[in-house]
Amino acid sequence: MLSRAALKTKVRALIKALETSKGTRQKIVVKDINELILENPQSAVLLSQKLYDLVELSNHPDVELAKKVRQTLSLIGFAKPPPAPGIRVLSIDGGGTRGLVSLEILRHIENVTKKRIHELFDLICGVSSGAIITMAIGSGRFTLDQCENFYREMSENIFKTDIWSSTPRLLWSHAYYDAAIFEKTLKKAFGNLNLMNLAGEEKLPKLVAVSVNAHTVQPFLFRTYSHDPRIGNLFDGTCRADIWQAIRASSAAPGYFQEYKFNSHILLDGGMLVNNCAGVAHTEANLLWPNERVHCLVSVGSGKFKPRDVMNVNATSLYEKAHGLVYSATDTETMHLILMRLVDNYYRFNPQLSENILISENRKLKLDQLKNEAQHYMLNNDLLLKRLAAKLVQPRQIYNTLLDTYWPTYWRPRTLFRT
Repeated sequence: MLSRAALKTKVRALIKALETSKGTRQKIVVKDINELILENPQSAVLLSQKLYDLVELSNHPDVELAKKVRQTLSLIGFAKPPPAPGIRVLSIDGGGTRGLVSLEILRHIENVTKKRIHELFDLICGVSSGAIITMAIGSGRFTLDQCENFYREMSENIFKTDIWSSTPRLLWSHAYYDAAIFEKTLKKAFGNLNLMNLAGEEKLPKLVAVSVNAHTVQPFLFRTYSHDPRIGNLFDGTCRADIWQAIRASSAAPGYFQEYKFNSHILLDGGMLVNNCAGVAHTEANLLWPNERVHCLVSVGSGKFKPRDVMNVNATSLYEKAHGLVYSATDTETMHLILMRLVDNYYRFNPQLSENILISENRKLKLDQLKNEAQHYMLNNDLLLKRLAAKLVQPRQIYNTLLDTYWPTYWRPRTLFRT
């Protein structure tokens, strides 16, 4: 870390170089600026003084340069005004292969609005299986159909029950399934795409994958952005990771997959603390857009089933006990009940399932059953869906558009809205 004086000198030199250079040299300077911010986050405060110039440069006809500048803007906590009257936030619960339920709900939203999910929301936050959907759909790399196919193939490859290898693994590493297979599957799907790659893309929503720091027992967020240091973070996190790492950390459910080591952190499945991450998503949106109200908060579940006894007192299988503990820890309805009373324009979609389908289910018949139950649920909630669709496609008011033009958000006093 540089001293404050040295940091100030370096920032001034980079700003001057950016103003006087062109072409390839200009791209190199922007890259150096981004690396400086990543290594010294406080430099973002100094660079924010040139925010207007950076916003202008982000519209440069040189696509590569514009992309790098958009990364710079993301690193200093800048977020463009939303195209809607306020911020549109999407939260996706965890649930293993029950994520097929979430995908079916999102499919109905796309069908009614005639737009893809990444075009409808300004921020998408997911945990565990919801993190997979967040990164796949939010990045625009996968369609919903492609994501469903990936889910089915992944469940077949990963959730194999081989008692001769799985039981010893559970005893020694506290993981029933092979994390190496899971990681290989994720790397094949997402390659070496990293969070900052997505930050440079135009017209993509801000993305968040939620995990838990095993040492502090607090959320650890993988973001495609950083917050303005003047506002600060409520949750620890990073934007320096590959997409597959974010998903792997967010899905490290105890008893299912081994914990994930990321730098000096030991990370677990985010669902162990906030399986319904709508509260986290709402908080992140308020920090990113302190001068905007939340236009709508959409929370998508993976199905709920209330058994008479969450923990079977007669269960002797270590695997069954692990499942029972995970089920108890991954409650989503408590957060739902809280947000219902705190947030205006809050929408929750979470069907009641006819049976308790495990998060590691991989039988085609059961996966098809999940999809069918989600379809029936959405048909029964057609009026709520249409009301949401009208909200999502509502354009920004003329007043706000003029305000964005003549009094940009980066010149306005910062005020955090709560709803």
